[in-house]
Amino acid sequence: MHTSQSPIANVSLGAVAHAMIESTFTRADRFRDAILKADSQTVDPEDIHQMRVNLRQLRSVLQLFEPHLRLAKAAQEPTVKAFAQCLGMVRDLDILQDQLKTHYLPTLPTAEQHHLQKMLHQLRQKRSRSLQTLYHRLHSDRYQQFQKAYRTWLKSPQFTNTTQTAQVSFAFLAPDLLLISLSQWLQHPGWFVATIAEGGMYSPRLELNLADLHAQEREFHALRKCIKQLRYQLTLLSPFLGETAAASLTSIVTPLKDFQEILGQLQDLAVIRGLMEAFLHQKKLSPATLQTCLEQLDREYLALWQQWQPLQAQYLSPAFRFELRQRVSGLSLSARTLEPVN
Repeated sequence: MHTSQSPIANVSLGAVAHAMIESTFTRADRFRDAILKADSQTVDPEDIHQMRVNLRQLRSVLQLFEPHLRLAKAAQEPTVKAFAQCLGMVRDLDILQDQLKTHYLPTLPTAEQHHLQKMLHQLRQKRSRSLQTLYHRLHSDRYQQFQKAYRTWLKSPQFTNTTQTAQVSFAFLAPDLLLISLSQWLQHPGWFVATIAEGGMYSPRLELNLADLHAQEREFHALRKCIKQLRYQLTLLSPFLGETAAASLTSIVTPLKDFQEILGQLQDLAVIRGLMEAFLHQKKLSPATLQTCLEQLDREYLALWQQWQPLQAQYLSPAFRFELRQRVSGLSLSARTLEPVN
């Protein structure tokens, strides 16, 4: 009996890298055009959000294929990150203003509402400045060079060793690429925030201390970014691995959305608390001035941590981690459809 491979098993690593870079860059560039066609009063916040998402996805692709890509300096990851951060500043301020106005402001005593309105005024001013900076960056020579570098690369892609690794079947190399990202994610220090170690095993700490959690916010914010990077990579790769492998990836990706959502809400609360503390310091006011709001933030923060802990416990399980590695390791086999040939 002979076997034949599905066509997808023969798609090269270089072809997949090119397709993923082309799709993410092209979409980001189109949203840039939409942003610049509007002005500061009419720009659609969704266009800003979508350009940021596609640049983040582009960064994830570059991180995945970095050892194999030869890119001009203007196209490399630091440049992509800089533009994404500029978009993110505007987007994050939009989200914070909306949360403060719709979720917190109506629940506060009149005196606290007065102070929160002042804080919102400062955020509106900051958002206006950030939007002007964004327009300047998207009109800049640096963006023109960035755009030109990608258009040039897409017309004539360059790899570190074009005749060898770039021509290897992507399905063959996919597990090795993804195991690097999975390993970085699983060993991230953010997993070990508020845990206890016993006999070489780790589990969530039952008694949570707010001060300790706040002191380690940077770690689980970084974990969220690592989760987002892995989710983008797995999602973008699925079409290049066939239905069976894609289904395996989906089973990994789906829980990541829950992780990202919870950790994102924790980050939002941390940012809001930081803004309030900075406002109180600037105005030389005591924390009691916004006591109701700060107490609400603490309750919500602890509630989110309690939602996070079961997920944290599952992914700290050695058996579950082993299963994840096995699923990724098996991708190259599931990407091949073996059929009998008479």
